[in-house]
Amino acid sequence: MLPINELALTILSLDTLRSIVGIDPYHFWGMTFQGHEDLQTCDKCFAHYRWLSSDKVGRHDVINACVEAEQAVADILGYYPGYKYSSYEEVRLIKPRQVVRYTPTPYTLQTDWRNISQVGALTYTSIQAAKAVVYVADVDDVSISQTVDAGTVPCEIVVCYPGTTIEIRPVDVSVSGVTATILLKRWLMNDPDNWESGECVDASDSANLLQTVDIYRKWYDPSSQIMMAWEPDVRRCGCFLNSGSTDGCVVCQGATQSACAIRNDFDLGFIAWQLADWNATTEEYDRSASCHSRFPDLGYVNYLHGAPPDPGQCYMSKLWSRLVTILTVCNMDTRMCSCSNIQGFTEYWREEISKSQESHSYVLSQSATESPIGGHRRGHVHVWDAIRRKIE
Repeated sequence: MLPINELALTILSLDTLRSIVGIDPYHFWGMTFQGHEDLQTCDKCFAHYRWLSSDKVGRHDVINACVEAEQAVADILGYYPGYKYSSYEEVRLIKPRQVVRYTPTPYTLQTDWRNISQVGALTYTSIQAAKAVVYVADVDDVSISQTVDAGTVPCEIVVCYPGTTIEIRPVDVSVSGVTATILLKRWLMNDPDNWESGECVDASDSANLLQTVDIYRKWYDPSSQIMMAWEPDVRRCGCFLNSGSTDGCVVCQGATQSACAIRNDFDLGFIAWQLADWNATTEEYDRSASCHSRFPDLGYVNYLHGAPPDPGQCYMSKLWSRLVTILTVCNMDTRMCSCSNIQGFTEYWREEISKSQESHSYVLSQSATESPIGGHRRGHVHVWDAIRRKIE
């Protein structure tokens, strides 16, 4: 996997995690910049991979620990701490005892994950490819102005590395009429070609930074919500029909048919469905008859799910951002770097508190000792307490 592809593995943006821990942004992203030289003199730049640096972890290690933290939260709560997308998730349907062909109540299916936000196919529609980026000397902020379609929502506008749909996160977007103003930070613009060199690059030299970016509208296409499927009928598999004829028979092949999603109890992962075909003219679904004589066996669902962001925001909420960061730090197998402020943050949350010493001792509650998160560091206990409050 290429280094930039790893950035898409985490729900929490890597730069937000970096900010909470307190790491200098230019150092974390492998750069130096005028005005930041004296802020973090205790350490040199982070490399992307650990083998490029002899004294600390790389961004690759932070990403892996963050993925583990987000998955641990999701496994307990039944939903992720921020928005995550599932493509064609397979759901085996529970067949009703008696199929009623014309029932006023739609059938339902239950997805693997709760807190459903939208049902539809994740789609990136190009707004501007190879958009030139202009840097102002000695300024952290990078501003991009872009014309968009009327009605475009700020959270739908994403900025990606050239030639990819890997997002540069976070960005701040505002829309006025048909003009979007996108604000990024200079430290996020290090050219990925520099990442595997292990060398600090000078952010003051714009030649070391991305010269262009791709701008997309990221949205969820309602025309591809659910696909119902029938497994091959054993009486027809191999085309052994009652008549003995094999004319026009497709060997061992099931059937599929589209369906629309009807809101049910999205918080618990229940989606009501009805067989329907998308009408591109009206941009709505039209009812359709079943292509098969029996109830479908499987459903394949495209949906966005997870804990919503704070009101008016586009990314993981502040609460979950901090909790995931703390759990990420606990999952690291070594210190992040030698800076005193960062060590203070990491060592506080990484302290093992299931111990008794001559100078002090800790008494863990039964709930803390049985925590499904695993581990008894201060951060593990803190995050588990927060999750328990959500459950209760």
